Amino acid sequence: MTSLGILQLQTQSDSHYINKISQACVNRGIKVYRFTPFNYDAKERIVHGLFYNEETREWERSSYPMPDYIYDRVFYPSDKKVRSYIQKLIHQIRKDSHFIGAGLPNKWAVYQWLKKDKYLKDHLPETNILTNETLSTFINKYKACLIKPLFGSSGNGIYVIEKKDDVISIKKGNGSSVQLVNNHIEEVVDYLEEHVRPYSYIIQPLLPLTINNRPFDLRIVMQKINASDWNVIGKGFRIGKERTFISNLYAGGGIQSTLQLPKSYITPIKENLRKILPIIPLQIQKFHRPLFELGIDIGIDTFGNVWILEVNSKPGYETVLKTTHISKKDMIFEGPVKLITNLEKHNRLLDSKKIEY
Repeated sequence: MTSLGILQLQTQSDSHYINKISQACVNRGIKVYRFTPFNYDAKERIVHGLFYNEETREWERSSYPMPDYIYDRVFYPSDKKVRSYIQKLIHQIRKDSHFIGAGLPNKWAVYQWLKKDKYLKDHLPETNILTNETLSTFINKYKACLIKPLFGSSGNGIYVIEKKDDVISIKKGNGSSVQLVNNHIEEVVDYLEEHVRPYSYIIQPLLPLTINNRPFDLRIVMQKINASDWNVIGKGFRIGKERTFISNLYAGGGIQSTLQLPKSYITPIKENLRKILPIIPLQIQKFHRPLFELGIDIGIDTFGNVWILEVNSKPGYETVLKTTHISKKDMIFEGPVKLITNLEKHNRLLDSKKIEY
């Protein structure tokens, strides 16, 4: 019987999404397990983790061989040494099983890949690695810019730097002021050297992505169903707190299925999304190992322009689960089942030899 292992950084807490995809799998005859990178004994090739009991619909402690397929839902910590150690453990697991998707490297790499497409490049804000030179260039050119870490999520580590008249301000993503300087870029550099240089950052212009003084974006989740086809399985707007710069839910943002945008914007926005969404996963896969899911954050500025703000390979599902009608939620939970089923068909056609596509 085919088996799926859900790889997480910790398995103590429960997850509605994980439980529902597990139910979908066992309904199709796929055994489901959960474990962390620390639970695998590579010498014995045994995993000490959790097993999903299809009768009780509960997780039970168990030891088992490495599952046939791995669904990687590990969210790495910011500490470089810990992240590197976990990556080494996952590298060993990758040798002994088949991952249905692979995590993306960092925001800068993804930006460079997307920029190579002639359609996508027009929807990407200008982006560069943060250096003293790029900081000075962006401040003088745009007057307001945003910096965010190459690694990380949940809106953590984001700063906004603005120049008004002769005053430069540094604010955190939540809107709180950190430092004011009198037109001395050197003081900004000194502050950043002390607070963010241990991590690599990118810099972008601060786009006007607000509605009623609140930042917002459109979260779209896509899942792969076979070698070349992806489905949009849900979308929803995330709206941040007033006078902040982050719409992320972990930063206190809310969720809405619709927003009152100007009517003249609606048709162009839909046309742009219809054009760019199918391209994004295929463009990334030209440079990266196979993917299974993507969370795409879309910005819509005050002029109706559509921007690709970020692409995540391990998206949270809270937004789309809240905005998707109950009659369509099964499509979200059946994503891993559909992909594994298609992989198994290919395996049988190729004498049961697993392939990546």
